[in-house]
This record gives sequence, structure tokens and C-alpha cells, in this order.
Amino acid sequence: MGVISASVRLRRGDFAADVRFESDARALAIFGASGAGKTTFLDGVAGVRRPEEGRIEVRGSTLFDSDARIDVPPRRRRVGYVRQAADLFPAMTVGENIAFASSCRTGGGSGETADALAVLGVAPLRERRPRELSGGEMRRVQIARALASSPEILLLDEPFANLDAAARREILPLLARIPRLSGVPTVLVTHDVEEVFAFADEVVVFEGGRAVAQGEPLATLSRPGSWAVARIAGVENFLRGRVRGAAAGGGTLVEWEGAVLRAPEVQGAEGAEVTLALFAEDVLIARGPIEGLSARNALPMRVDSVDDAGDSVLVMLSSGPRRLQSRVTRDALSALRIVPGAEVAAVFKSASLRVLEGLK
Repeated sequence: MGVISASVRLRRGDFAADVRFESDARALAIFGASGAGKTTFLDGVAGVRRPEEGRIEVRGSTLFDSDARIDVPPRRRRVGYVRQAADLFPAMTVGENIAFASSCRTGGGSGETADALAVLGVAPLRERRPRELSGGEMRRVQIARALASSPEILLLDEPFANLDAAARREILPLLARIPRLSGVPTVLVTHDVEEVFAFADEVVVFEGGRAVAQGEPLATLSRPGSWAVARIAGVENFLRGRVRGAAAGGGTLVEWEGAVLRAPEVQGAEGAEVTLALFAEDVLIARGPIEGLSARNALPMRVDSVDDAGDSVLVMLSSGPRRLQSRVTRDALSALRIVPGAEVAAVFKSASLRVLEGLK
């Protein structure tokens, strides 16, 4: 029995989503940019948006089937849905909000659910009203209330939206424990790669209302193999070149803007166009001699600019028509004296290059 299976068409205004995937994961992330159809899909699972056609199944139970004329009302779906908006009953205390959800459940509770509620730490908040809660406390209470209804599945729509970094750091580890402690399969909608890695056993990538990739998070997002995944995952460097032939010892030689790169194996004849994806964090910057490095690609370049990128620094490199971005630490910036105008080498492993499907 799978956790969730969908083959459904939904519409939100002029936007149409055609979602087809199935997953057995207990901790599933739906990942994509804003407007990709993530919330539209969750609305369909929860029953607050009626699909135009198709089928949605959760843990062996059919929630919607246009052919069989099945459309289970939202209150009977046993779906816990935590939306971005604060939707607690304002006149009730935290304890009353959770008790109300518990009284509405259609199945018995469990010790596992009680454990999950304890982990969320809502007990000290029981006498407060929603207006007295911080953003992080509000979100924890929303999740606790959804769990108290003993759902078959828990849907979390961008639960860290509008929260500061401190609240996010507090809640994310708790959230990652919920599926294991409660036994309730949980679907997290997010556009943040770090949240996917911290939470999910599996990720489904949405783009343009469709599921375009699915798999283990590290393999799917850190090693993107398609344009859709590469863009959403935040790849900074796209290198368009031509196949030069097989490389000695394995892999493929690719000519890119006058430089010959060693890349993974490319399925294409000599002269075929190919595009390679390269994360900025995989581009190392070296000063002075570079002999003895295991990385097979080293290109002489010049530092054009150095931009603050929060916890790191984004360095723009160029050499003639070649352009690369490198992400380095502040310590490396200082130790290597990386300043505009500096002559450096951009170094990266062949394994860091990912061959993309198709051209853009």
C-alpha cells in the first residue's frame, strides 16, 4: 500500500496543474519555485480544491476519482493540513484548539501521536490565545492541532514562511522527527534545498504544475540531470559546449569557450552540443602553482567582483568569453587575497559537472 498516489488535473484561475506521481516515503518533500503548483496540489489532496479530473489515493484509500465519481468531503478525509496562514480559532486557547481537533477525529489516538505532540513543546502554551503566540509558537501549535486529529497523512505547506531564521532553526529539527514519532506520513512543501535535505526521505520536484523529477534528495537535487531540476536547485553555472571525444581513462572531453574540459560520460557523437551544470560551491579558487590537485579541470581566470552572499561570498570570474561563479567562505576570501583584478585559477572536478538533458 503506497502512501500517496496521484494522477490528477487541477486548475487555479488560469493556472493548470497536471500532477502524476506516487510515493511510499514517510517523509516526502514537494520542492519547486513559487507558482509551480505545490499548494494547488495540496489543496486537491485535502479536498479544499476539487480537481477537474483524475484520481488521488492516500494509504490505500481513494479520496478522489472522477471516473468512479468519488469525492470524499474534506472533513472525512483524515488529512491534517497546515497552511501558511494562521488559522487557529482566535477565541480559543491553545489547549482548546488542540482539544477541538482531537474531538473531531474519526479514529483513535496513539501513543506515537502523543510523543510527537510532546516533541513540539506546546504544553507550556496551553493557556495562551493565538494572539499571544510568536510566529514559531503559532506554527508549532498548528502542527500539533493537525496531529491531534489523528490524520492518515499530514500536509505542511511552506511551514517556515514568514518565520525568522531563529524560529526556523528551532522548528526544522522537530519537524524532521514527526513522521517517525507519530507514524503519520508527512508531506512538506518547500522551495528551500536545506529543508529538503534536513527533512525528506524522498523529494518530488514540481515545475509548471507537473512533477518533473523524483528520488532520493541528495541524488536528485545535488546532482541535477535536467534543466528543470538544475534551475530550481539553484545551479549557478551552465556551460554550453561541444563533445570533443572520449577522455583517456574514462569520461568525455568537452570544448567550452576555447577550453577543453574533462566531464562525465556524454551520450553524443563528436561535435554534438552539450550543456553542463556546475554549482558555484564546486568551483575552487587557487592562487599560485596548482600541480598535484586531484581535480582535472583548472582554468586561468580573473576575479571580476566579490559579492556578499550571506554565510558565504560569491566570486565572479572571467577569462575572455568564459564566465564562472564560485562560492567561497570568508576565511578563504581573506587567506587567498581574492579581490577584483586578482589572477587566479578556477578548479573543479569532472565529477562536479552534470550533463543536462536537452538545450536551452
